[in-house]
Amino acid sequence: MKALSQIGQHASKFCLLQLSDAYAFNSSLHDPSLNEILTWSRKLRNFPCEEEGILPVLDMAKAVCEMGYDGWWSFETFELYMWDESPGVPNELAKRAWTSWQNVKAGMGFQD
Repeated sequence: MKALSQIGQHASKFCLLQLSDAYAFNSSLHDPSLNEILTWSRKLRNFPCEEEGILPVLDMAKAVCEMGYDGWWSFETFELYMWDESPGVPNELAKRAWTSWQNVKAGMGFQD
């Protein structure tokens, strides 16, 4: 969180706050053409505040908001199956994104 305190003076310049969480690294999913960090960042990132997430997403978001950020939010995910062409995948990801937003709002104490 030390790095967050160093960027606080620039919070008014942020155009959006992009959140993503991550699953614990699973070496069985490692892509040998990439280093482990790239495999993790490209295949093992779930929506914020999902049960399996391991990053302090809400702590970071709260710290940025306490610095004065009051703008747009964006969520990002990189799932193994997001490239699956099955018709239900976009709907499932949209539902998960909506649930994630509800969890973030609750965790941040935002009111509708």
